[in-house]
Amino acid sequence: MDFESLSRILLIIIGIGAIIFVHEMGHFLVARLCGVRVDGFSLGFPPTGLGIRRSPEGLNVTVLPNFLNYSPLEVGGIEKGSPADRIGLALGDRILAVNDVHVDRMDYESLEKVLRDQWCCGRQASFLVDREGARMTLGPMDAPKSLDLPGFGLFPHLAAQKGAISRGQSWAHGLAADEVVRAVGSRKMLHREEFRKFASDAVARGTGIVRLHVSPLKAADEPDAPSREIVLLIQQPAQKPRVVWTLPLLKGREGRTEYRLSMIPIGGYVKMAGDAPGEGKGASDEFLQKPVGRRAAIIAAGSITNIAFALVLFVAAFQIGVRFSTPVVGSVVSGSPAQKAGLLPGDRILKIDGEVVTAFLDIPSEVAFSDPEEGAVFEIERGGEGGKQLSIRVMPEKDEEAGRLEIGIYPLYSSTVQAIKQGSPFHEAGLTVKDRIVELNGQAVEDREGLNRAFETALQSGRREFVFVVERGGELMPAMTCAFPGDMEKVWRIGISPEMRFRVKSPGPAAEPFKEGDEVFEINGAKIGLKDLAGSVEQVLGSALTGDISFGVRRAGQETILRKAFSGEADHAGFFKSFRTECAP
Repeated sequence: MDFESLSRILLIIIGIGAIIFVHEMGHFLVARLCGVRVDGFSLGFPPTGLGIRRSPEGLNVTVLPNFLNYSPLEVGGIEKGSPADRIGLALGDRILAVNDVHVDRMDYESLEKVLRDQWCCGRQASFLVDREGARMTLGPMDAPKSLDLPGFGLFPHLAAQKGAISRGQSWAHGLAADEVVRAVGSRKMLHREEFRKFASDAVARGTGIVRLHVSPLKAADEPDAPSREIVLLIQQPAQKPRVVWTLPLLKGREGRTEYRLSMIPIGGYVKMAGDAPGEGKGASDEFLQKPVGRRAAIIAAGSITNIAFALVLFVAAFQIGVRFSTPVVGSVVSGSPAQKAGLLPGDRILKIDGEVVTAFLDIPSEVAFSDPEEGAVFEIERGGEGGKQLSIRVMPEKDEEAGRLEIGIYPLYSSTVQAIKQGSPFHEAGLTVKDRIVELNGQAVEDREGLNRAFETALQSGRREFVFVVERGGELMPAMTCAFPGDMEKVWRIGISPEMRFRVKSPGPAAEPFKEGDEVFEINGAKIGLKDLAGSVEQVLGSALTGDISFGVRRAGQETILRKAFSGEADHAGFFKSFRTECAP
């Protein structure tokens, strides 16, 4: 993949990222206007690389918080008499490794997966733990009946379970689907929701140990119902080392939002307080505590901001300038309404039916809406700026494939190199993209048509060496020489200017013996290159448009010769209606 392709892909990614970022910016701004606390606003996607929050002391700067911060994998719950209890695991133990697998930076779900993998491979599990600064190995432990943490009697502490508890997930406190907490210590618990509230309040209050008495749900009300005991550790959530240093800037008040620069520099995101069920604490500045109208405004703000952003970009683009092809005729199709009316290459079209024409793209629409019986009046300038001004009436004809009126003209293309193939003769000679060819073999070149004529002159003379002068960055470069061994057709396949191919699109009776997909590359043994195919045939047949022509044709990857007999203007016109013109890749 070349540099140009990579740069285009990068621009697409940046464009999509800008759309996402502006979308999130809309949410952020309207959330602030609606009094919603925004905890984080990021340029790019996580992991976070840099975070900045205002504080009374200055700007608190965090570097790589996602990598510096982690919650230790501590034993937070032990079921009395369970395998974990029997091998000696205790509350507060930090699990560092299971057998030869390091787990000290994993979460509880990852630890459960490691244990399951070990047991499924038929291995016993030994635990390397840190207990109050001393390391010890506990175990081994055989696989329990249930290959998960509750299965061998170990649970996360309540601080680590806080999010799950708020969502009411039963695994958060080690319960099976058919179990209920009967009591916490000596305090009876009648409902799961009651325990959920107790657990959340306990985490907020601080560190401590509770004993849960758990019974099957069906027998919870029976005095002598079977029960099991789980000892749980309550901890304050670990304080993450957020601030790396403080810059003495913008002192005075505590900032509500942390502004982040994330490590995937595409798009962005906004994190509003309490924007998901179960996350909020009921504060008045949380998203879900606001009226429906404000929440709807915040949600809609992203799309509305994108629309406004598109309008601003549209205006800015036209203020800076958008490149349009000039309304100058580059070539005229032989036998077309434009040729019959007298339009010539180089004519600048000023008006069509009184409407001012500023770009070549205006011409097709003006012609399409013209009166096919009255025609379209073209006011042109011939002979360059300040040349003779003429008024010409052109009678458009309907193009069946396009489904609209057309007159058969093409824009004027420059001689600037648009693309060039690596390793091609022109590339080896030193030609680069955006070079403008101003001279070829001593013949001045002003546009693509002039370049075509210069190449045709060289080809007809049998030359295989080309000397060209280019303008690069506003300066003329020394003459470059390029020699072409072998088939001269390769000249037109190296990206200097698009090669026009003539391919059959819909063969009818007038196109026989041609078939759909046939590509014409030769007429009576002469390569047609960038020539006008219809004009080339007319030049061979003469004004009567009668006679036989031998066509070199590519069909399904093979080259063949087809002969076609023409019997006048109608036959000639019907034949070329079967063709389409396209740029070579």
